[in-house]
Amino acid sequence: MTDHTTPDDYTDPVEDQLERIIVDAEESLRMIREELAEHRQQRAQHDALEELPQLMNVTSERWTYVRHFFDELVEELRHSRPQQDESNRTGYTDGNADGDKADTA
Repeated sequence: MTDHTTPDDYTDPVEDQLERIIVDAEESLRMIREELAEHRQQRAQHDALEELPQLMNVTSERWTYVRHFFDELVEELRHSRPQQDESNRTGYTDGNADGDKADTA
């Protein structure tokens, strides 16, 4: 009896071993890439946390400007309000808030 194996049926153990090494290397590379992406994400989060105090200072300063603006606006409105109140009260002698005229009887 003769063995009917052809060269296509024959697998070289060295090739099989090299294939396994390549598959293992690709899997290791995939895992390393995942770990690297995770590390980069954590680093970005840490960097953002480190910048937080500076951002809070900048934000506080800017809100201070907004508060000053509103304080000035309220002050201007208060100064212009008595003039408007005087013109609204014309014809009223008691100055009731509900706008009733004072009894003259």
